[in-house]
Amino acid sequence: VARHNYDSTIAQLRAVQSRQSDRVLVAPFDGVLGFRMVSVGSYLSPGDVVATLIDDSEMRLEFSVPSIFLRTLQPGLEINATTADLPGETFRGTLTSIDNAIDPITRAVRVRATIPNEERKLKAGMFMMVTLEADPRTALSIPEEAVQPQGPNFFVFVVERSGDTPTAQRKQIQLGLRQEGHVEVTEGLTASDEVITEGIIRIRDGSPIRVESKSMLEPGVSSGSAASSRGSAAAPG
Repeated sequence: VARHNYDSTIAQLRAVQSRQSDRVLVAPFDGVLGFRMVSVGSYLSPGDVVATLIDDSEMRLEFSVPSIFLRTLQPGLEINATTADLPGETFRGTLTSIDNAIDPITRAVRVRATIPNEERKLKAGMFMMVTLEADPRTALSIPEEAVQPQGPNFFVFVVERSGDTPTAQRKQIQLGLRQEGHVEVTEGLTASDEVITEGIIRIRDGSPIRVESKSMLEPGVSSGSAASSRGSAAAPG
């Protein structure tokens, strides 16, 4: 009889524990709990949202990269991200995955990066600006307005100072990437060349030039200010 009562009591205990477990919500992972969506005493149905749970120990950042950089993208690349919500701070992370398709309209590919967030400064939904260094290299660049296209070729005028009077020398160049009004020069120039950026419409190969300070083009600057020989040139009037 005692054994029967014991087994019956154990069965009743397990039934109570089972009913109790149906009334307890256990998070599937550690995280931060958001606002409660229900009131105390409310009846819940399967699928009702009780609260939001976010694991913010690390953040996943999704952004788009132009497809021309696709060959340089690979998991493990470092990124730097900033946000206007936390000015002056830079968050570093790594590229973790790359989408398998390019958007036919934007010609960009979606990528995902992971950023450690041990101090819990970053919040889900923040807008961030991303700097991704892919295939870093040192190269020459010049303003786009200095380039003169002629058919499939590209030319610039540089300052030649071999004689008493500076002259314009026409050079053929090879171009690389373009970004924010500048273009990369892969062949045809050296770091010491002075590229003419102003007045190139009136310049011909070998014509004498007069180098002026670029500040003369700015309003409110007097003509007696100190001149710099690097940056712009104009043909003599």
